[in-house]
Amino acid sequence: MISRLMLGALTLVREQERGTWEGLISTPVSGFDAMLGKLTPYVLLGLGQAGIVWAISHWLFDLPIRGGLAPPGVAAALLAVGHLVMGFALSALARTQVQAIQAAAFFYLPSILLSGFMFPFTGMPPWAMSLGEALPLTHFIRAGRGVLLRGEEWNFVVLEMWPMVLFTVLVSTVAILVCRRRLE
Repeated sequence: MISRLMLGALTLVREQERGTWEGLISTPVSGFDAMLGKLTPYVLLGLGQAGIVWAISHWLFDLPIRGGLAPPGVAAALLAVGHLVMGFALSALARTQVQAIQAAAFFYLPSILLSGFMFPFTGMPPWAMSLGEALPLTHFIRAGRGVLLRGEEWNFVVLEMWPMVLFTVLVSTVAILVCRRRLE
């Protein structure tokens, strides 16, 4: 999650600081095309990272993989896309790489703390659980635990993925609008 968010956060602002932004502006590229072209390789890297983590966890820690890897693989791809797009939006809003990194940290620290990764989700106060429900990492963790540990099927993963899809669509819309404004 953190690496995808950081990579997304540095995409556009790095172009501006290096002076290659003008070249991107002069091409007939829409905001969606720019975002898709910049972020697709990072989604593939995210899937590779997830596969490596699952393999090492299975080999070293005897992590049971009861439900197959396709459902959590789709969830991992969606998580990568959501965090890359969030980083892309932060990058489009930031003026410097430092601002982009600070904004990304401002997003990922609460994500880790409110997702149920570090602390039991049900033990949080209601306001924290409400915030955690809006974060894609919460739903990815639930889906991953359900499939890998309990052998849940696709229907369980789909129920956990719809909030991730909603988050990704909303943040993508913001990222495209901000990028389009920057291109103009």
